[in-house]
Formats: sequence, structure tokens, C-alpha cells
Amino acid sequence: MYICICNQVNDRQIADAVRGGARSLDDLRCELDVATCCGKCADDARRVVENTLVAAAADTSLYYDATA
Repeated sequence: MYICICNQVNDRQIADAVRGGARSLDDLRCELDVATCCGKCADDARRVVENTLVAAAADTSLYYDATA
């Protein structure tokens, strides 16, 4: 789904950027030009960042070794 219409950035591109190290809207602005025109996408872009980080943390917790 497109998040930033002005710059044609979709949720997959944002999630890929997060998996590549982006952690904030400022990071997305530098990497993908998200929220650099009208700014209406900023909240949705932040939400994708947060959801991707939560999903990554959940995936990591599956590999937690309680015996270590």
C-alpha cells in the first residue's frame, strides 16, 4: 500500500528500510524522501516503522534460549 503518495513510497519499501537500519521518520526522509512534500504521510510512515520493529522483535523472541 502506498504510504507517501507524493514520492511513491509504499509500506514494503519503508519496512525494508527499517530492516536495513532506519529507526525514525528522519531516517526515512533521508533514505526514501518520505514526508518531504505535503507531510500527510508522516503518521502512517511512523506507524509502519513501529509495526516493523515490533514484528522484528517478536521474530527475535522466538529464538530466545531460556537455558542460556
